[in-house]
Amino acid sequence: KLKNKMWLAASLGYAYGARSIINDELKDNKLSTIRLGITYAVPLGQHHSLRLVGFSGIRLEQGADFDSVSLLYQYRWNTNI
Repeated sequence: KLKNKMWLAASLGYAYGARSIINDELKDNKLSTIRLGITYAVPLGQHHSLRLVGFSGIRLEQGADFDSVSLLYQYRWNTNI
């Protein structure tokens, strides 16, 4: 169990498609990727928090392989909801 209202989330997605036709010719540019992500959030007070996000895209057919890491600051306007 995470302490002090911290939270952890994971995500998984699959993308398939994006074929194109140019001048009535079907191009071989179909994309097929799997995307994986994880987010960890730490509250810094009633209205403030920090989030650390890691994300990876894995190409199956065509497309880009990539990895990214982000550190985000978040301000929550209404905490009474």
